[in-house]
Amino acid sequence: MDTIGSSSQRDWRAEGCEGERCVTTMVEAQGMLRVGLRPIDPLAIWIDGTYGKSESQGSGHSGTGFGAAAGASLVWPGERLRPALSAQVGTHRSMSSVPKAPVSELDIDGETETTERSSSSHWLVQLDPMLVWGSGAQGATLWFGAEYTPWGIQTLDMKVDEVSLSLKPDQRIGLLVGAELRSDALGMPGRRRSYLSAGAQLQALAGAGLHAWVGWSF
Repeated sequence: MDTIGSSSQRDWRAEGCEGERCVTTMVEAQGMLRVGLRPIDPLAIWIDGTYGKSESQGSGHSGTGFGAAAGASLVWPGERLRPALSAQVGTHRSMSSVPKAPVSELDIDGETETTERSSSSHWLVQLDPMLVWGSGAQGATLWFGAEYTPWGIQTLDMKVDEVSLSLKPDQRIGLLVGAELRSDALGMPGRRRSYLSAGAQLQALAGAGLHAWVGWSF
């Protein structure tokens, strides 16, 4: 189990549009809970639940919402430099609201009725071919490689202006580098051992991002 904090941005381009005015930058800040499983040594699978804020620069959309993702990775066994491949599909939706009536006009519960001002939702598929150094057990594990987005779509719905946009990733290939430290085994001899971990990953080119986490495994 990992608790993850992330901050990232990515450029999205409106379909059928050319020029700089067709690109919007989506900035996201999210908190995430990841639950993973390693059924066999080379294979790991996981699911994520996220909550955070998304802001589309230039469009005026800024809202909060939930997301989810699922992924898997394969790492060639060993401890020295070796290949690995990670794949993930994820989605996130955010919404912003405005008061439906002036603040002074409250309902019987003392709350102002609101209406949806704008929303954004996206789906992304990512493939990450990498090189890994370290056993993935106690001590340090390092990795670096490419980030490829074979498919992605973002829907930006500005309900106040009655405008809806369909966007695709402006850049599909990026770079990533990361590191994780894992503790020695914790617990009494003869009982199930557990481990603490902490790590971070940087992304560049296709987007910019920093992801940091602390985890517990058993």
